[in-house]
Amino acid sequence: MKRERGRLDLRTGLGLLAVLGIVFGTGVLVGSGWQAKAPAAVELEPAPVPTAAAVTAPPSGPELAAAAPPPADASRELADVLRALPPPPVARGDKRFEFEVRTEAGDPLGGVRIEATPLQPQDSTAPAAPRAGGADAELVADLERTLNRVRWRHAARLLGSTDAEGRCTLEGAVEGPYQVSTTSAGWAITAEGFRSHSVLPGGPYKLLASPRSTVSIEVLLPDGSPASAATLWFKSDSMSRSLSWTPARRAHELPPGRYHVEAKSGDGPSYRSPEVPFELGAGVPAANLRLELEEETMLRVIVREPPEEAVDTLMVRLFRVPEGQAPSAELLRWGPNAIGTHPRGRPGARVVERRNAQPGTWLLGVYHSHGGALLTSEVIEVVPGFNERTIDVAPAPRDQFALVHVTGPEGTDWSLLEWKTAYEPSDGGKPAASGRVHPAERSDGRYLVRHQFVEAGATVGTYAIQVRHPKLGSRRVTYPVGTAPDLVVAFDAPSKLDLHVRGVEGSRYAGRLRVQLSAIYPDAVFEDDDPVGMGELGDDGRITFQATQGGPHMLVVTLPVRGFHINRVIRRRIEVPRGGGAVDIDLPPLHVVEITGAREGVDVSGHGPEHHVSRTAYPDDDGRIVVDGLPTGHYVATHEFKRAEFDVPATKTLRLK
Repeated sequence: MKRERGRLDLRTGLGLLAVLGIVFGTGVLVGSGWQAKAPAAVELEPAPVPTAAAVTAPPSGPELAAAAPPPADASRELADVLRALPPPPVARGDKRFEFEVRTEAGDPLGGVRIEATPLQPQDSTAPAAPRAGGADAELVADLERTLNRVRWRHAARLLGSTDAEGRCTLEGAVEGPYQVSTTSAGWAITAEGFRSHSVLPGGPYKLLASPRSTVSIEVLLPDGSPASAATLWFKSDSMSRSLSWTPARRAHELPPGRYHVEAKSGDGPSYRSPEVPFELGAGVPAANLRLELEEETMLRVIVREPPEEAVDTLMVRLFRVPEGQAPSAELLRWGPNAIGTHPRGRPGARVVERRNAQPGTWLLGVYHSHGGALLTSEVIEVVPGFNERTIDVAPAPRDQFALVHVTGPEGTDWSLLEWKTAYEPSDGGKPAASGRVHPAERSDGRYLVRHQFVEAGATVGTYAIQVRHPKLGSRRVTYPVGTAPDLVVAFDAPSKLDLHVRGVEGSRYAGRLRVQLSAIYPDAVFEDDDPVGMGELGDDGRITFQATQGGPHMLVVTLPVRGFHINRVIRRRIEVPRGGGAVDIDLPPLHVVEITGAREGVDVSGHGPEHHVSRTAYPDDDGRIVVDGLPTGHYVATHEFKRAEFDVPATKTLRLK
């Protein structure tokens, strides 16, 4: 089939992006977008650079890197597609950048390559027009957008090098921020007094060059052959950093100084070299090091759970048993050197690794959560080298779970459900609540939800399960401790609530109030634990909440104030109509008090049935301290050693003495 000139098909687009990953070596592809490598300051890995002092911008069309042509095995078809694409829209302006590069000794440094790339404007990343053809066509459109971002970045950059005086001017800049990066062999370049990731045209911008020396390193496996890849860890009195090593990249540049370096390699069996000291600097012979890897003792544990009981809150504790002691569960739980970690991987088969483990007897425990119930434990004899053990968690008794069936409108995506559990004692004990839990769905569409764990063991009280759907709202069910019931969580059709706070429109509080709505339940310990949504009240005092399920809710209206302070004016239970509807409430009278006798912040506090104020009032531009948003009630104002009590609305002006 003939392809339209300048457009991509799926196979060609994927191949072209693979080529671009090599051609454009100054960034990384992330998803369907382009993201530049952001240096810590302006510093990049040094590389050879041209010595000419270029001061002009590159042409406005797409510029393929001449020094890095497409690989020899790139197909001619891909090259044709690249040439057929229209030039990206790149604007050139009349502004300029000026840079000055000097060494730590104050000497100018020439030959420093400087690159300035404008932060990409929104129109250059706008989505392509929709295409017919389904998922493949959408993917092709994403590939084109990604390609255009890469080409735009390459064409829009300004390039130059410093002259013998250490100066460089980049012409053709437009208004707006640029990202600046530098490269110079043997030197680390850092910005002085500006942020390299967002620089406006102008200058001169000062850059400081610190010398770097080269160390060449060879990394060998225990059999004497070169490692395929490794990570080098450099340590000195002033820094610690890691760098990747391959046989093709043995040389690394570092600032002068005294270092220790070690190498690590391997994902299964792991290897580590002893630390080797070396020195870099003027008058010091070039460092050529050989790091010989030794297999380190490693313990890998694979935890497998019953598929219908998998949870994502597992915790594994590892503890090496001291010589002369016997393994025990208490030793594992409270041992001073026990290592607790959440295993990585998906529920069902997760992995814990302990590198550089000491040979000997180890205890391993698998817990339901941090501080949760012990599911299983084992004693492991760790020997030098690579150790792997698979732990199968036995199915839990059925009485540890509730079986939940979720119903609701037809066509609902139930994979979006979010779950929480709680324990609410009836004897005055301490309640307990979970974070988000992930019960497994059984083949019959129901969910096994493990009871909320309680440290001392629950004997009386109530378990609760809260289920939330982003488009439907939330539901909550409870059941007595000591039971393992079959429960039904029934969602109504999604609805919305139109809330109107009368008295806001036209007042000094229009556009300043914030609202939070939370579902509450008669038997819940934490009334505000199920937020439906929050947002700003409009100038007319109105706001709409989506995905409400009807029933009792807690409405909180606050006046945001400076810092982490509180100025709550309403906290009220309201009834949200099932199926949606409107609720109107009145804004209570809010009063204004001017405080004199203080030149700095004054702490104001007061409480009432619906309001809670605890804030610091600061002087305005005229030096006056004016506190507004105070509901009717009694308050206390303090400043240093001054204290005064007052009531509103009776008090209009308060003087601190």
